[in-house]
Amino acid sequence: MIIQAILVALISTLSAWWFCTIANFTLIYPLVSGFFVGAAMGDPVMGALCGANINLVYMGWMAPGGAQPSSIQYAGVFGTAAAILAGSSDPTIALTFAVPFSMLGMLADQFVRTVNVVWVHAAEKAAEKGDLKKVRFYNFVPSFFVCFFAYGVPAFLLVGYGSGVVTTISNAIPESLTNALAVVGGLMPALGIAMLLKFMVTKKLAAFFFAGYFMAAYLGLNTMAITIFSVCIAIAFFFFGHQPSNSAEEAAEEAEEAAALAEPKVRLSKKARVLHWLGSYSCEAAVNYERMMGLGRAYSGTYLVKDLYQTKEEQSSRLKKYFTFFNTEPSFIGPVIFGLEASMEEQIANGVDIKDEEFNAVRCGLMGPMAGVGDALVYGIVVPILAAIGCNMALEGSIAGPLFFFILFPVLMCICGWATYNIGYKQGKKAITTFLSSGILNRVIEGCSMVGLMVIGCLAFSYVNVSTPLSFTIGGYGAALQDMFDMICAGALPLIMTLLTWKLLKKFKVTWVVLIMILFSIAMSYLGILAV
Repeated sequence: MIIQAILVALISTLSAWWFCTIANFTLIYPLVSGFFVGAAMGDPVMGALCGANINLVYMGWMAPGGAQPSSIQYAGVFGTAAAILAGSSDPTIALTFAVPFSMLGMLADQFVRTVNVVWVHAAEKAAEKGDLKKVRFYNFVPSFFVCFFAYGVPAFLLVGYGSGVVTTISNAIPESLTNALAVVGGLMPALGIAMLLKFMVTKKLAAFFFAGYFMAAYLGLNTMAITIFSVCIAIAFFFFGHQPSNSAEEAAEEAEEAAALAEPKVRLSKKARVLHWLGSYSCEAAVNYERMMGLGRAYSGTYLVKDLYQTKEEQSSRLKKYFTFFNTEPSFIGPVIFGLEASMEEQIANGVDIKDEEFNAVRCGLMGPMAGVGDALVYGIVVPILAAIGCNMALEGSIAGPLFFFILFPVLMCICGWATYNIGYKQGKKAITTFLSSGILNRVIEGCSMVGLMVIGCLAFSYVNVSTPLSFTIGGYGAALQDMFDMICAGALPLIMTLLTWKLLKKFKVTWVVLIMILFSIAMSYLGILAV
C-alpha cells in the first residue's frame, strides 16, 4: 500500500507541477490521471472507467487567465483513488468523491500560486548576479516541492490510510461548506478574466469585450462561433484600417536598423532556439499570482542570452526584462510570442535599438489575444474532440482511450507549437523593426486584441457562474431577485462580479484580491446571498 501511495502522490504532483507540458499536461484531465492512478493501484481498467466518467462532467473545464473554476486535478486523482479504495464495481461512484475534492483542491491551487511568488524574487536576485543556473533552479526545484506538499502529500495520505479515511472525509465535509466552496469555484474565473482585461483593455477596444459577452448571453453562441466572427472583424479592420506613413526620420532609423542586420555579428544557433522553444513549455512550472508565467519565461530566456552574450554582465542586463508579468496560452498558439522574442533578442545583440519597454510592449500586446485564441483552440476544439474519443473508448473498457489522448495531444502540441514559434522567429527577423515604426504591428495587435476581448467576453459569460437565491414578496406575489437581474440584462451578475474584480486589481495586489474573493464568496454563501 505504501508503494501505491507514493506512486499516486507522484501522479497527483505531476498533474499540477507542469515542468514540461509536452510530458505531463494531459495529466490535468481525469481520463489520463484516473488511468494512471488505477494502474498504480493495480486496476487500470477501473481507473480508466472512473477517469472517463469524471472527465465527462469536466469536459467543458478550462482555466481562463489561469484561474481554475475548480480543481480538475483533485477531481481526477482523488475521485478515482477514493472509488477504488471504496471497492465498488460501479465507476460512477467516483463522481460522488470527485466534486467535493475538486472544491477542496482549489485551496491547493491557490496555495501553490501564492507560495511560488517567493521563487520569482529569488530568481531575480540570481539573475542580477548573472547566475543563470540558479534562475533555472528556482523555476523547477522549489516549485516541485510546493506542488508535492499541496497535491502529493494529501494523495499519499488518502491512499496510504486506506478506505476508512474515504468515508470519514466524505462525511466530515458539511453541505454548507461544499456549497460555499462551489461559490468560490464559480467566482474564481472572474479573477483570471480580470487579469487579462487589466493588460488588454483600452477605451478604444473595451466595447469588444462586451460584444463577446452579450453575443454569448443573447445569441447563445459558443466560444468557437464568437472566435470566427471576431477573426472576420479583425481581418476587416486590418485591411481597411489606416496605415500611417513613415516620416523621413523614421525611414532613416529603419535604414540604419536594416544595415545592422544585413551582416549580423551574431546569430542564434538552432540548438539555442530549440531549447528556448522547449523551455517555453516549462513556463508554468512555477506559476504564481504575482507574475503568473514570468519566472518560466525568464527561464526559457536564459537560453537566448547565454547564446548571444558572452559576459555575465551582459547576460544579467538582458535577462532582467523577462521577469515581468506574463500569461498566455503557451503550448499551441503562444509559442509565436517566444519566437518573436528570440528574433528581437537576436536583433538587439546585433545593435538594433529595441528598448526593454518596446520589447515587453510586443509581449504584452500579444499575450492576451494569443490566450483568447489559443484557449479557444485548445479547450474549445482539441481537448473536447480528443477527450470525447478517448472517453468513449475508455467507457467500453479499453485502456486505449486514455493512451490515445495521452499520446496524440502532445504530438499535436509539438507540431503546432514549433510551427508557430518559427513563424514568430522568421517573421520577426524580417519585419519586426518595420512593424515597430510603421504602425503595422499596432494594427495587428489591435486586431488580435479584438479577437481576444470578444473571446474573453464569451468566457466571462460561460465560466463565471454565480447567481442569487434571494427572493421577496411584493403585493402578495413572490419575486426572485435573480429573475429581475436576468430581465434587466442576461448574465448581469457574472458581468458585475467580473468588472468588480477588474476594479479590485487596479487597487490591490493579486494575492490580496484572491483572499478578498475567497472570503467574500464564503460569506455570501453562508448568508444565502450567492449560489451557483
